[in-house]
Amino acid sequence: MGNTIERQDDTGVAVLDPKLELSAKVPWPLNIKKEWLEKGILIVPLRLSSRMAGMNTVHILYDQIDEILPYEADIRCVEGFNGFYKTKAVAEGDTVHIQLKSLNPTRIYAYSSWRRSFDELVRFDLLSFDWDRYSLRDSVIVMLSKLKRPAHYGELHSRLSSYKIISSELLVETLYRYSPTVFQETGNGYWQFAGWND
Repeated sequence: MGNTIERQDDTGVAVLDPKLELSAKVPWPLNIKKEWLEKGILIVPLRLSSRMAGMNTVHILYDQIDEILPYEADIRCVEGFNGFYKTKAVAEGDTVHIQLKSLNPTRIYAYSSWRRSFDELVRFDLLSFDWDRYSLRDSVIVMLSKLKRPAHYGELHSRLSSYKIISSELLVETLYRYSPTVFQETGNGYWQFAGWND
């Protein structure tokens, strides 16, 4: 079984040796890159991937979900991470925390944190918000929070273009990417926060 596994839990899953170095047990924060989002991948840190040598799949655990995803050990890449990114509304610059829970099968618990929480974003005023530093998702949240009503994507594009260079196509793609978790279309090109009542 190797020296990193001591016993099996009551479900028959091999669990990590309690003496395993702390770095394998604690959550690893990963700053999410645009390329990872576009490709739906997650790159595992080298020190953690060394525990996963020879594995070709990994169980990703989040929100009561146990998703089995392909893992390419030679490039430390978990593929098919799109479901997690969509469910958690992850954007470039957010952090995904991963924690190795077991080996054989490899189980990794994942959770995310936004660069700024939704509540923090809606409190920004338009002039103090750093439009270039934050993702388009965050920029739309700030703008919609100031409008306090559903807005047509054309109006959103016009208002956001005063602060950052974006195309209307990228804006619409972003609105759909984070729908229905953050935004929802109300019809005829109008958008609001998910769960808002008209």
